[in-house]
Amino acid sequence: MQLKAALRVLFGRGSPKAPERPQETPAELEALAVAINAQYSEIAQLRLEWAETLDKFTAWANRQAARDRMRLKKKFGEVEDSEKDTEYDLTPPRTAHPIGGTPMEGIPQEPVSNRHHKAELYARINRR
Repeated sequence: MQLKAALRVLFGRGSPKAPERPQETPAELEALAVAINAQYSEIAQLRLEWAETLDKFTAWANRQAARDRMRLKKKFGEVEDSEKDTEYDLTPPRTAHPIGGTPMEGIPQEPVSNRHHKAELYARINRR
């Protein structure tokens, strides 16, 4: 029987019948509306709880970051105080020749300065 109905629809001789939908009573519709409303209110409650949880977590993370900043500031202060007590010589050690090694024969020697060896080399090249 269903095959004949499908062939009629396929070849345009008939129209398919829409499946009949059972009619709900007003009581059933009201129960469905109450169930949907309960679901929405439960979802809203979950969203509120998650928002509060995230706020608490954010506040905790901010407090922890502030504690870490205070610890670092204290440690950096201790390091700076210890560096003030000790003088460090940050100048590079002097060599016999600014480029290193021994000077070549026949090249006039210039006094060694505190400049970097590359800067000294560029200065010598530009003087020629």
